[in-house]
Amino acid sequence: MASADPENWTEKTPGDGAVAQLGLLARWVGALGAGAVLASYAWWLVPILVVPAFVGRATQRRHFLEFTRLWARGVRESRRVGEWKEAIMSPAEGKEQRVYGFGEWR
Repeated sequence: MASADPENWTEKTPGDGAVAQLGLLARWVGALGAGAVLASYAWWLVPILVVPAFVGRATQRRHFLEFTRLWARGVRESRRVGEWKEAIMSPAEGKEQRVYGFGEWR
């Protein structure tokens, strides 16, 4: 995702998004060019190299999506922690906790 003002690690700037798209395009062009050169020598080598590449990419994508889902499940708890931290540490609302020692780690 691209955002002019990223809020977390999943969002990048529009410039990062454009660079990522160019990198993806370069990889596809390179792979197709290498496949064309390889096919000119022996066509039967292309499937032998392409199938493991796609299997590896599918496995990598599945693991990344599992991690992303795990991270997304923790967002709600992270907001709750942020609200409590703000309530305890802010100058106005957290004054009583700091004065009486409730905000200290013991």
